[in-house]
Amino acid sequence: MTRQDLMNPAPEYRTNTMPREQLDKWYDEDYFNNYPKHDRRITQIIRNIKLSETDNICEFGCGPGHILIAMAGKIHHGTGIDVSEYAVSLAQKSARQADIHNLDFRSEDIEHLADNTGLAGKFDKVLMMDISEHLYDDTLIRFFRSAKTILKPGGQLIIHTPNAGYCLERMKARNFVLKQFESHIAVRNYSQHLPLLEAAGFRAIQVTYLPHYNRIIGLADRLLMGLPFIGRLFRARMLIVARSD
Repeated sequence: MTRQDLMNPAPEYRTNTMPREQLDKWYDEDYFNNYPKHDRRITQIIRNIKLSETDNICEFGCGPGHILIAMAGKIHHGTGIDVSEYAVSLAQKSARQADIHNLDFRSEDIEHLADNTGLAGKFDKVLMMDISEHLYDDTLIRFFRSAKTILKPGGQLIIHTPNAGYCLERMKARNFVLKQFESHIAVRNYSQHLPLLEAAGFRAIQVTYLPHYNRIIGLADRLLMGLPFIGRLFRARMLIVARSD
């Protein structure tokens, strides 16, 4: 791979040559039993989200509940939703062990939350933490529409995801040295998120670029991401805040 290859736009993800999302295969009990917690990732995410003690927050794809459990003391109430009943059971167990009482976790089909009228207009914020890269455009739009349904007017959808423009993601996309995760079927950049958000009735109001949560890689990102011309290659993660109008 040449320097020019890195500086060129990242390859488009291709939805016509990949299988559909394989949730049962990718997210089985073995996956969640070995689910990496990555404390530095969680700390970085929470540090960059404006939380309020009055916030009612819903997290899509909560998995074992690591993020909501870490922010429980900063919010009024949190609801974690995941398609995996096993992941939800792990989250419930962890909350009990930590003596946390302002969280609940449930297994539901996120794509069809609009059918659950009990959640309509209930939340100040919906979190999608490292979820969008696992979903094709049509599925992601349905997730966004579910988020809009359960958000209060003016509520925020907050997305944390790898950035397709990041140097390591560009290498993975070209199968150069690094191999992409099997379940990362649609790693996008900021501009690729915008039309999907707009289709669901959101407008993106802010994007924050973050370094990688790995200590060594993140140090290099922080040193280089502010440089002219090449800095964009070291924006590892995006935190996108979108508002429901």
